[in-house]
Amino acid sequence: MNCPGGTLLYRHGLKSYRDLPIRMGEFGKVHRYEPSGSLHGLLRVRHFTQDDAHIFCAPEQMNEECRSVVALVLDIYRQFGFEEVRIKLSTRPANRIGSDATWDQLEGALIHSLEEMNLVYQVNPGEGAFYGPKLEFVLRDAIGRDWQCGTLQVDMNLPERFGIEYVDEDVGRGYAAARKIAVLTTARPKPHLAHRQVNEEHPEIFKAR
Repeated sequence: MNCPGGTLLYRHGLKSYRDLPIRMGEFGKVHRYEPSGSLHGLLRVRHFTQDDAHIFCAPEQMNEECRSVVALVLDIYRQFGFEEVRIKLSTRPANRIGSDATWDQLEGALIHSLEEMNLVYQVNPGEGAFYGPKLEFVLRDAIGRDWQCGTLQVDMNLPERFGIEYVDEDVGRGYAAARKIAVLTTARPKPHLAHRQVNEEHPEIFKAR
């Protein structure tokens, strides 16, 4: 999980509302102790490198950033010949952090972004991460198998827990929202965090074409 690292980088130095959105990208290594029976060639492994990004933005920037990320992901997949990409919206799980009001705002940002882009999506109730909802981009390989690849997650909980802030226009402090590729407008605003992975689960699926 690379999110805490991006959050610590954001915390290096004071940030202003003029600096947002801040977009960080990396080719990050991921290690997962997958059960031996679930390993599947190059498509389900215990170690891989993912195209990972974290975007820190103010609340009013969240919808636009979500639309930009969705457009980017779909464009990348088109370059590899994937014209039909299924999108799934995974909503709040039973075990989660954050208030219902926060989850309403985060889920609403993803839904509004998809609807403004006239994109069809399927709802997966309760399948979101414990810290925020996510969009899953599902690709079909050359022999008709579906694979969940990229994701876009919005997160207002990590920014609050890590205490990452920015100076708002009224010279107050706010929390940055992070997307695992959102800010709560308060007296001390926090930036939102957006998380984005283009090939999170199956980086080698492109070779199946």
